[in-house]
Amino acid sequence: MGKPDPIITGLDDADRALLVDALAALRDQRGRDWNAACDRAERLGEARPSLTPFEIDPIVQLARRLGGDAKYRLER
Repeated sequence: MGKPDPIITGLDDADRALLVDALAALRDQRGRDWNAACDRAERLGEARPSLTPFEIDPIVQLARRLGGDAKYRLER
């Protein structure tokens, strides 16, 4: 794990690792949901949906602030 944001205090390495793992799992699920929405839009001839409602960027940002990463399964 990387260095956490100094404003985040009160968490030991194990706590941060657990949170980063949970955020990575959430990021993965949100990525799958977005991909499914894109597939549906393609089938219907519609535009791809925005990432904004899936809140992926805030998940990744929080994981980074905790000193980790929440890459999508295909980004690894």
